[in-house]
Amino acid sequence: MTIPLDTDPIVLAEKPTDYVRAHAVNIGFEIGRYNATTSILEISQVLGSLLTALFDTTMANRYGDWQIQPDILYLDNGAFGACPIPVSEKQRQIQQRIEENPHAFFERSYISAWQTSREALAGFLNADPAGLVLLQGATYGMNAVIQSLDLNRDGEILTTNHAYSSVCLTLEHVAKRNNARVVIADIPISVATPDDILQAVLNRVTPRTRFAVIDHIPSRSGLVFPIKRIVSALDSLNIDTLVDGAHAPGMISVDLKDINAALEHNFTWQGTNDQSAMMCLPSAIEFLNDVVPGGYKALTRKNHELAVPARRIICSALGTPVPCPDDMIGAMATIPLPDSVGIEKEGMLQIQQTLWREHGIAIPVYSWLSYPSRVIRLSVQAYNTFEQYLRLTYCLNSVLYSETSRIPKTFVNPRSIQSLLWTCTHRVDDKDVLTPSLAACSHESDHRSNGVTCLPRGPHEGIVNPSPRILFRLAQARIRSIAKQQFASYPVALYPTAGEAETQFSLANTPKLHANMEISRVTYMLSCVDRRRIPQMSFPIIARLLQADDVIERWPSIARILRNQAQTSTRTIVFGMNASSTPAEFPTNDQGFASQVVPYATESKEQNLSLRLWVHALGDFTQKGMASSNWSPTRVEAFLQIHAFLKDPVCGLRKDSKAQSHHFLSLLSDLKLELNDRKLMTEICQAVAAQLALESSFMAHSEVQNAAYVHFSGNQQLVYSYVDVDILGRSEFASLGVVVEMIQGVLDSGDKEHSLAPVAIAYSYPICSSHESREVIVDGNNRVTSIILLRFISIHGVPDAENVETLRNYCRDYGLGQVCFVDLCAVLQLLRDSHADILERLRISERLSLFRRVTQIPALITEESSFLTTTIVDKGEEVLQPVHQNIFATDDLLVAFPAKMQRHGRAKGFKALPIR
Repeated sequence: MTIPLDTDPIVLAEKPTDYVRAHAVNIGFEIGRYNATTSILEISQVLGSLLTALFDTTMANRYGDWQIQPDILYLDNGAFGACPIPVSEKQRQIQQRIEENPHAFFERSYISAWQTSREALAGFLNADPAGLVLLQGATYGMNAVIQSLDLNRDGEILTTNHAYSSVCLTLEHVAKRNNARVVIADIPISVATPDDILQAVLNRVTPRTRFAVIDHIPSRSGLVFPIKRIVSALDSLNIDTLVDGAHAPGMISVDLKDINAALEHNFTWQGTNDQSAMMCLPSAIEFLNDVVPGGYKALTRKNHELAVPARRIICSALGTPVPCPDDMIGAMATIPLPDSVGIEKEGMLQIQQTLWREHGIAIPVYSWLSYPSRVIRLSVQAYNTFEQYLRLTYCLNSVLYSETSRIPKTFVNPRSIQSLLWTCTHRVDDKDVLTPSLAACSHESDHRSNGVTCLPRGPHEGIVNPSPRILFRLAQARIRSIAKQQFASYPVALYPTAGEAETQFSLANTPKLHANMEISRVTYMLSCVDRRRIPQMSFPIIARLLQADDVIERWPSIARILRNQAQTSTRTIVFGMNASSTPAEFPTNDQGFASQVVPYATESKEQNLSLRLWVHALGDFTQKGMASSNWSPTRVEAFLQIHAFLKDPVCGLRKDSKAQSHHFLSLLSDLKLELNDRKLMTEICQAVAAQLALESSFMAHSEVQNAAYVHFSGNQQLVYSYVDVDILGRSEFASLGVVVEMIQGVLDSGDKEHSLAPVAIAYSYPICSSHESREVIVDGNNRVTSIILLRFISIHGVPDAENVETLRNYCRDYGLGQVCFVDLCAVLQLLRDSHADILERLRISERLSLFRRVTQIPALITEESSFLTTTIVDKGEEVLQPVHQNIFATDDLLVAFPAKMQRHGRAKGFKALPIR
């Protein structure tokens, strides 16, 4: 039967398993298209294992509760395993018992508790309790034994190239001390049978071999060594074996009596160090036996059944043969990676840092002393799912592509995995289920790039928990749209707009430009908004800069002077406000707070050096097109500093331009060849450069890296993140009546959780406080005030009118500023004066329990300098300068705008998200 390669999958039946099987042939041929060595049998094995692993992911909630952060993809259990919550709680109980009466514990309870733990572990491992000791860790135990060796001169210690690095160092030390030597049996990553491992070990035995140190399951490779056969064979040659079994008990059933390795020691009493972890062994073993139906054996089987298809799908994507048979791994597997384009050093490699930094994936990647030159190690635990390993495949593919700037022919087509993800996600248990990062699968992949570029092929759906790479691809898609001059039909905006600014902006520009492009946005701002131009004191130095042949090259020499001038401008503004310093006791009302807006004097409208600098910088930066070798990190950083300076002349140069430069170059690297091929006109090159500056500025914010949701509304992309409610700076008092209405809405709601329209935040650099950078509320003071007050009442109850100290201590304990304290006092007073019914309901409402432990709220991430904020002053409404948001957000001065004194652009739509 011949099946066209691009045939859409056919739904064969209503059962989820059949629905996934319908994709098998397509995925098989997609893989075969890029990897001719992959057989249909291998493909069917991948999918067969996948079906089992995939639907086990629906049981994820039954696996117990770990404390892994929900916003990371943790795939490194083999190195640093997470402790389940029940076991952690048991340890805390034991620690509490020790601290309450140390003498009673160590004198009366320690030995019996230690013996109970030893017997529990002996039963778990089928070991003789008398020969079993409890130590601080595997490395500690290995050192204790190895250091006790007394070798004859010229004696040999046998180990393998898979041995743990710290164990190797100890062996080298002991060998040198005894004039002996370490002999290493070289076992390749790829082995066909356990006999290969046994034979490799025995081939290195000599008459001088006195001792052997062999892993049961090496950390570096994850292979399951035939340890019983190795111990037996070495024993027949009168060679004792020390087995490093650190990884074995967590992945396979271990029978120490059956293995019969040598050596017993007495380590019962180790002083008065913290023994609580040892005392938790019975609880830990109980957890392992209860975590899934079928107990510990079922858990290890499930982990193995996830490791097998995870390994196979990654090997298929890389075009790499599976290194060993499936029955030679447990829950860990090491996979060879393609050689890097540069020279790698031994240890953890840069690709590991990239996977973590850009994708939030924790997984080890390290060098191998022989071929392959580098490997990646999977290690499965009950909290992992197959979807996570599919996402790893995506991201690994992308990172490897970025290294070489070309698509390796053996790479799997991302569409095949994308199709599988979409199918598996939406038909689990006949329900439409949207899991983290998968909504992006509704977007097409671009043939020029090895990952999701997210060009829309239909209505945009929200993206839940997008990885940084998805946001990265969305940014690249916007840049492509500008290069293709298709931006009018694609949502390119990152931030809300202000009032009529967008309409005015569109009218002020040529038809070639678009209101949401950064080049147009900045051009309009510098042309039409006097208050957003450079300070008058900067006029002479900018005038001299514009005389240079290349302002980008000349910029670093004047940036320091401009920073000094910015500090002078700030001091002048603060002095003009005549604001008092915040007293030790926060004031209970808004009397004494300064709200006067003192602007800095800007250059004259006629000369408009701001606009001239913007045009000059764009021209010098793009003078040789996208292929220019002048786009070095130094020039990129200078261009980004000019961009930041022009958008915010006082505080812009406080941004981390190095981090932004990294994102700029990363965004450009995947697009550069494509953009060069297009032979872009000069004005389009400049538009792309300006957009890259905007996108990289946005990506450099830490909250963007932890985005919780991408919401598409009209022509806007709204990126939401969860932020700590207690550290938010605020420049404006809340509107008391609105806060009371929100509280009443909470009391009237019957929902089991409280969802909130995301507040809008911007990053600012407070002038007078100790904060380096800080999230500041742009829009949402009322929502934040209501949440903080409800949490206070849920903890302390409704306070009496005279009990201000409890509220003041609450604000201090949570790090809330004086503006928040004044708001809380005022809302409580309004409730007492005019809303006694609401106050009474607050005393008895059970819904307040939702707020007792709230720490984070959803927030729309914006940049204050990217849109216009107006304020009401004596002469009417006036555009604020970005520095005012920085000054008014400080905690060290009594400064705040009265409620409703600021007006911002607002998003055209929003999606409510739950507090947490």
